Amino acid sequence: MEIQMGRTKIFMRRPAFEKIEPRRNKLLEICTVKLQSFARMCLARIHLLDIYWATLTLQRIVRMHQAIQFVKEIKRHVKAATIQKYLRSFFAERRYSAAILIAQFCQKSYRGV
Repeated sequence: MEIQMGRTKIFMRRPAFEKIEPRRNKLLEICTVKLQSFARMCLARIHLLDIYWATLTLQRIVRMHQAIQFVKEIKRHVKAATIQKYLRSFFAERRYSAAILIAQFCQKSYRGV
C-alpha cells in the first residue's frame, strides 16, 4: 500500500510520490504561465486605458481650440459686416443728400429764385 489517506493529509511512499510529482510540476507550470499571462493582460489593459484617456483629452483640447478659432472668425465677420453696413449707410446718405441738393438747385434755377 503506497498511499494512505487521513482526515486532513495524504501519506504516500517514495515511488507513489515520484509518479505524481512530474504531473504536479507540469500543472504548476501551466498555472504559473496562465497567471503571468493574466497579469500581463491586466497591465496592458491599464496602459491602453491610459493611452485612450490621453487621446480623448488631446482631442478635446484640439476641438476646443478649433471651436474658439471658429467663434473668433465668426465674430470677425460680424464686425466686418457691421462696419460695411455703417459705411454703406453713410455713403447712401451722402448720395441721397447730394441728390436732394441737386434737385433743389435745379428747381430753384428753373423757378428763377
